[in-house]
Amino acid sequence: MYLPRIICSVVVTTTVYFIAISALSADEWPQWRGPNRDGVWNEKGVLDKFSEPQVKLRWRASISSGYSGPTVAEGRVYVTDRVAKPQQTERVLCFDWKTGDQLWNHAYECPYIGVGYNAGPRASVTIDDGLAYALGTMGHLLCLDAARGHVIWKKTPGVDYQIRLPIWGSPLRRWSNTTYALCNSARKTTVALWPWTKRPGRSAGGHWTIVRRTRPR
Repeated sequence: MYLPRIICSVVVTTTVYFIAISALSADEWPQWRGPNRDGVWNEKGVLDKFSEPQVKLRWRASISSGYSGPTVAEGRVYVTDRVAKPQQTERVLCFDWKTGDQLWNHAYECPYIGVGYNAGPRASVTIDDGLAYALGTMGHLLCLDAARGHVIWKKTPGVDYQIRLPIWGSPLRRWSNTTYALCNSARKTTVALWPWTKRPGRSAGGHWTIVRRTRPR
């Protein structure tokens, strides 16, 4: 699918901004660092400079705090945040890319315990085959219907698996093209793979596979 070219940035504390640049076709940005995870924007006719000092703002939307970058797929923008009061919750938010209207949000209770940098989730939402995958700071793993926000499956730390989080929390490092989630989880600094089937969320292997372990310096 092709989308009109846009520039998107997130102000961590309050607002998502969208700036319209042109109506030319552009790559989607369905995961962290883009379609190929290399941070490369493969577009032709990119502007060297703006024609006016002030670029026209297409829309803005207020959100809470967080560290994750936005992702764009199928005409929708996805981002995560954290609401600290009155109850500590994390949210996965979805907006219409043209209007900025919120299409859905999924919130879940998530007290932050033993982690630093408590502004919010670290991992960008990954979109694949109509599904939205999100990983929260404390290790909540979600698979949502990308269009409607319905929960396809979820895994809750302390219930579905036991992990010891590092102080920086749990970022989603990589999703393969099919079924594997790569997370931080360890007694020391460990990178581990947990294989999942996309639907209905049953594990394909049933155990963590350690692919790298390093001693803290």
